[in-house]
Amino acid sequence: LNQRCFSTLAAQGIQTCCTSSTQIYRKLLEKAVEEVLTDESPLEGGIFDRMKLIIKFSTGNDDDGFLLHSLSSMTRLGGPCLPAPLLKLFYHYHHDQVQVKDKNGCLPLHYALMKSDKAAGALHPGQFHAADHQDWIRLLATDCTVRVCDQDGRLPLHHALSHGLCISEDSAVGDKLLQLTKEQSVEDLVKMIPVSLELRDPISRLLPFQEAAASDFSTSCIYDLLRA
Repeated sequence: LNQRCFSTLAAQGIQTCCTSSTQIYRKLLEKAVEEVLTDESPLEGGIFDRMKLIIKFSTGNDDDGFLLHSLSSMTRLGGPCLPAPLLKLFYHYHHDQVQVKDKNGCLPLHYALMKSDKAAGALHPGQFHAADHQDWIRLLATDCTVRVCDQDGRLPLHHALSHGLCISEDSAVGDKLLQLTKEQSVEDLVKMIPVSLELRDPISRLLPFQEAAASDFSTSCIYDLLRA
């Protein structure tokens, strides 16, 4: 990363424990990011700046002060997601933006919990990794951020519940994986702020379990929200 050199022996060691080229590249990326994060010098120029430029172009927001908001908007559930090591890299250098509201009163967490317009089943398997998205949510979700309302008075939980996925038995594997990821995010948010179960969505006027039912969440998820 950023024209850094890595040991050939280390790469060979990674190859012996990986069964596919995708796994090899991912392990190398993890090692590259790990080395960058242990380096005290700032990471500027080269590939890092190019990645930031792509993010800004993709979202139409060229303000460095809201880079994590743009990244979260790109990394919405169901859309292409950057690998977790790269997400961690951006978080490391811009973590001060986690609690910053944009013009819509939204934090990066609000955007990350919205659903992408792209259908998961139509994506190449390598473009979406539920674990990567889940890692990003957990980086952004803190005791403070889960309690922040946007300009409409909506919590991150309300955004997560209002962007449900219609999943049937015939749905693609990717769609079902999305459903599990979405419901895990809801479970994590509720654990961090249990009182949110009693707070109605100011837009729909529905309680969380009602919102889940209206948004095609699974029966087990709806039941858990009801009995919690």
